[in-house]
Amino acid sequence: RRVHGGSMAAPDSDEEGLNQDEYDAANASDDGGPAASEAGAPRTEEEILRERQQDDFQWPDEVYLPKGPLARDLFKGYRGLKSFHDSPWDPYEELPPEYSRIVEFGDSISRVVAEAVSEIEDEGIACDAYLQLILEDVPSEVAAALATVPFSPLLAFGLLRHEQQFSVVHLEVVKHASCDYPIESGAPLIVHVGFRRLVAAPVYSGSNPKADKNKIERFMQPNRGLLASIYGPVCFGAMPVLMFRDPGTGAPPQLVATGKLHSIRPTTMLIKRVVLIGEPFKMHKKKATIRRMFYNPEDILYFKAIELRTKYGRHGHILCPLGTHGHMKCVFDGALDARDTICLPLYSRVYPRWGTEVIGATTDVRAALARLALRHAPLQDAAEGDNGAAMDMAML
Repeated sequence: RRVHGGSMAAPDSDEEGLNQDEYDAANASDDGGPAASEAGAPRTEEEILRERQQDDFQWPDEVYLPKGPLARDLFKGYRGLKSFHDSPWDPYEELPPEYSRIVEFGDSISRVVAEAVSEIEDEGIACDAYLQLILEDVPSEVAAALATVPFSPLLAFGLLRHEQQFSVVHLEVVKHASCDYPIESGAPLIVHVGFRRLVAAPVYSGSNPKADKNKIERFMQPNRGLLASIYGPVCFGAMPVLMFRDPGTGAPPQLVATGKLHSIRPTTMLIKRVVLIGEPFKMHKKKATIRRMFYNPEDILYFKAIELRTKYGRHGHILCPLGTHGHMKCVFDGALDARDTICLPLYSRVYPRWGTEVIGATTDVRAALARLALRHAPLQDAAEGDNGAAMDMAML
């Protein structure tokens, strides 16, 4: 499971100061997995991402806290929810500055589309008509860029009203079977939406048609339909979507995912979940002493109001801290099993990555991908190293 920054004791020992890499190396398997790499050999970025993707698949959203920093400081922007689907959450609460630069249609988008289409019904060219287009005053750099690729098609299109504005665009995508590279949420990609090509950093979430909250997915897992949310230009209609990654070795872009335009809705909330993990230490009927979730009584009192859950389906709450080492007394709706795991879920809203660029004739795609990668780090919950907690808080 993940370690939220800093160093920690191993989950089944009382030793302190064991960081995540040392713990993984000490528990490395002999089956040739990522943790069983050659001693001293630096791991590649792909190996690190594969290990984190597998970890996220086995224990989604679960983290162990390190000994040292206070949990109330690490998770200052998080909150507890009684029910993820039904608990209220104001979609206009503490919006980022980027929301002042986008447009929102609300529930009237069907009317907006109908009005935009009606404006051009009596104009334009009929279908199946052959035309000759003459372009005047073409900039020299554009003509030079087009001349480098002979016989390349030049795409011409018109825009409806509002299609030159930006908004939060949600794309319904599925990872392509030919792509086995781990795709992390927030990683820059080349996104084709209809007739437009964009450089964007999609944030992935599970689609939830019955609520306005979608849970963030840290990786694009195969055979799973996801919503990819970006800041992008408004598009009307069921636009096809293709997503590519740049291998960075001079090879052509690799197809990552396919799908279609889902919706344009800034009020859809992307919720990141973090589950703090604890273990039962002593049990008596419905009460139990829990350890290794927190390491000081101040954090226990701070998170006391949030409901506890277990993997075996029990619900409970914190009664009081015990001592000064993070043990706490809890009560549940039934007797606990000694093999059970105590979970405390926390939630925080995240937003798409600003910096989407529309690819034109003179756009250097790789340079645009590099700019976007420098602007935003990939979305992750437990950066390795001594300053991992500070990096995580900066990303959120």
